[in-house]
Amino acid sequence: MEPLTHALVSVALSRAGLNRVTPRATPLLLTAGLIPDIDAFTTVAGPAAWLNYHYGPTHSLIGGAALSVVCAGVFWWLGRNHPKRPVRFLWALVASVVGVAVHILLDVAGSQGVELLWPFSTKRFAWDLVDTVDPWILALLLLGLLMPGLLRLVTEEIGAKPSARGPQRGAIAALVLVLLYVGARDVTHERAVAVLRSRLYRGATPLSVGAFPSPISLLTWNGVIETENSVEQVEFSITGSALFDPNRSVSTFKPEASRALEAAQQTPSVRLLLEHARFPSATVFRTRDGWRVTIQDMRDSASLIRRRSVYAEVEVDGNLDVQKESLEFGLPQRR
Repeated sequence: MEPLTHALVSVALSRAGLNRVTPRATPLLLTAGLIPDIDAFTTVAGPAAWLNYHYGPTHSLIGGAALSVVCAGVFWWLGRNHPKRPVRFLWALVASVVGVAVHILLDVAGSQGVELLWPFSTKRFAWDLVDTVDPWILALLLLGLLMPGLLRLVTEEIGAKPSARGPQRGAIAALVLVLLYVGARDVTHERAVAVLRSRLYRGATPLSVGAFPSPISLLTWNGVIETENSVEQVEFSITGSALFDPNRSVSTFKPEASRALEAAQQTPSVRLLLEHARFPSATVFRTRDGWRVTIQDMRDSASLIRRRSVYAEVEVDGNLDVQKESLEFGLPQRR
């Protein structure tokens, strides 16, 4: 998820009670709750580095543990000699582990996939429950963090004594509501996947399906379905699943097997993309000197993550020799 959500969750965790675990808990939790996203700087190194390292080492169990130790160590070193409230490494580590773990858990709930088992496995775990930006989660967190302050102003204005535990209760309520919201997303996601699997698409049986969330509605999902001959995309609501017409999906047909496609698939760029793509789709264009092969992950066009999607493009000449290959950010342009 985007940094603002992670920052608000960290503040809520601190107010909910972790600010009593160690001095400087709030800045420590903010640091721990944001530091796994240090891998976002891989965009500077290009699409290949993005595919290899984003949501990779710093979001893994081992990487998260290492980041927790580093965060705790830095805050312990900076606050170890405070005369009244020195920072104890053990309690700083507890707060760091919670901050990093919650960050990773939120990203697992998304669609891009997290390499939890790195470096032993590059398998990515994704629950497809929330999009990169979820306005409902942001609203719930802001409500829980800001409402106690507003209520305090009102009670002071009328002369009543405000509750000292208001901020804590607001933070706990916000976190509980976020958990309930994600739980509701899980229930509706299971229903959406079941609907997608139960249909035939232009007479073809689905080989694999994915349901990706709409950022506004709990009931609306973006489906991606792979069949033997095509990749289908459809937006639908689970409340109208009985009337769901799979034939209104948008089809991207798979190209026929060709030596040009085989040559492109052997390039390092395409092989790297295929390692990470969940619904790869290839397009082969005939050019004056040969062929242009473009491969993208259709999952990227089904959610907001398309802002950081990656596609591969390979140019093959008439002798089936690769003349050019590249990985690019964005979605391929139809030419």
